[in-house]
Amino acid sequence: MRLGFLVRLRPTGPWRIGPDSGARDRVETIYHSDSMYSAVTSAMALQGQLEEWLSATAANPGSSEVSFSSCYPFQRKTMFVVPPQSVWPPPASAKIRYKGARFVPLQLVASLLADHPVDEGRWLLDGASECLLPSDRNEGPFRSTLRSSAAVDRLTPGACDVHTTACLEFAPGCGLWFLVGFASREARDRWAGPVKTALRLLADTGFGGERSRGWGRSEMPEFVDGDLPGFVLPLRKPKPSKAAVIAAPPVVELETPQPVAEPGEGASETAATETPVEPAPLEEAAPTAAEPGVDDPVEDAENEGLPPATEGAATDPATSPDEVSMIAEAPVAEAPAAEAEVEASAAAEEITGEESAEEEPSGEFAEEESGADEAIPGQQAWWMLSLFTPNASDHVDWTRGRYALVVRSGRVESASRHGDLKTPANMIQEGSVLVCDEEPLGGARNVAPESFPHPVYRAGFALAIPIPLRVTS
Repeated sequence: MRLGFLVRLRPTGPWRIGPDSGARDRVETIYHSDSMYSAVTSAMALQGQLEEWLSATAANPGSSEVSFSSCYPFQRKTMFVVPPQSVWPPPASAKIRYKGARFVPLQLVASLLADHPVDEGRWLLDGASECLLPSDRNEGPFRSTLRSSAAVDRLTPGACDVHTTACLEFAPGCGLWFLVGFASREARDRWAGPVKTALRLLADTGFGGERSRGWGRSEMPEFVDGDLPGFVLPLRKPKPSKAAVIAAPPVVELETPQPVAEPGEGASETAATETPVEPAPLEEAAPTAAEPGVDDPVEDAENEGLPPATEGAATDPATSPDEVSMIAEAPVAEAPAAEAEVEASAAAEEITGEESAEEEPSGEFAEEESGADEAIPGQQAWWMLSLFTPNASDHVDWTRGRYALVVRSGRVESASRHGDLKTPANMIQEGSVLVCDEEPLGGARNVAPESFPHPVYRAGFALAIPIPLRVTS
């Protein structure tokens, strides 16, 4: 279980998130995790903690003590996310074009991971924001728009250059959320305070582009402490074992219960107990239906540890015949939670709860025992909520899972040679599902231009959520 906290940002004006192409008339709808790390690093420098921060994160020989997810939209109490590629999109529908939905509600993801079908009557697709909305909403959490401005030449009378810039405008009660994770309890105790301070500073100075115009600002961030899996997929009660689905023998109370001394040394009181009649043979008991489940430089090449950056690499089964599909997923029984986990689960349910009733499976969709799916011992599927670059200790089975690559570039913001192009880097996209024995950690790489006076880090630290793994024969 990873400790951390959830952050909500409520924008007070437009946000400019530059797309990978760099076009001014286009805007990205995800503020990526590597950009968040870069912003927090800049804030740490203003706090006088840059060297210590880099030693704990990008320059850490093991892995970063702090990791960030990418930023996703929320609308009132509905939190949207890029769904796992292993369960999205669902089967084709004549009513909803699922492939057009980039963001879906968290509670729908939980339902899909439990193998429950989508109730099409409960959802509609907002094309402007690419969000799958509850059917009672008529607009998404944000819109992409163009704002005009002019560059004035003060030396030449009447000379100006009019141009437009794309940005995101958020509806009232909407904004962006993301997660901050810590590698250990000691890392949380050391860095939780400084990171929250840095985020408060960034909320006042702005995230993303056009900050000199007042863009990218938000109200003071909202923080909720807890465990990361519980924020995304709240803890569920464990499934009953096979023996639990057999009807228990009836218990009949006697009219006059007999007092019986409690067992154990030093027992000094007696208690009335129920005396059951002789239980019926097990084979005569009728079975009941199953209960439904509800930016560190490295010496190696830039793309070491990543699969070949060819189009469609393990993203389309039709073009990747060697891929083993990891599609069908089913809930796994969890061990009883400790008190801290239970409290985190309650907080997560309040965070991710929808104002309308959550999608509950009906009796006809109760899970059935099937011999077609078989769990693979010693391996786990991980749903990526951040951009990811594997390090030397990450042993990912690239022949399995569902993942996609994205090329990340950009320009340097530094007092030295400001605006130089960074070295492009291949990274694993959000929503990818990776299969590996242990939780992926990720790393950071030096993407500084040639002969640059200091390192420039591209953070690919993993913030991943474990999800059920099943292999369909």
